[in-house]
Amino acid sequence: MTDGVAEKGDGVQPLIFRALGGFEVLRDGEALSFAYDKMRALFAYLVLERHSSHRRERLAQLLWPEHPESEARANLRNALSRLNRLLGTRETPCCLAEANRLRLNPALALHSDVERLLQTPNFVSDSTRAGSFMTLVSTGCE
Repeated sequence: MTDGVAEKGDGVQPLIFRALGGFEVLRDGEALSFAYDKMRALFAYLVLERHSSHRRERLAQLLWPEHPESEARANLRNALSRLNRLLGTRETPCCLAEANRLRLNPALALHSDVERLLQTPNFVSDSTRAGSFMTLVSTGCE
């Protein structure tokens, strides 16, 4: 396994995350169904920013800006619980909680078309890349 991404021969079937050309997450060749759009947006954001941890309050505000903070944080807890049930295992949860911060589990076996694109030489700067991707992912997540 390299940098939390399953490689051939590890004996682990990675999740396949596709965001370019349409959102799709596959496990063993089967498309997984997300309960709602903001759950997909949260997962996409955590994948893109997988090497960082994120403040819970910031994620809640980003995804549910129209709700009071307590309700937004409850929505975030619900989305995280659903993500862990859908994408994680008992041994390898999808998301890790660290005090008031969250991150995608670095041990999660995952291949991403976005990461492959971002590794392309001469791609745009990190801040432009992250902002553009969040705009792409959040479109339609009302």
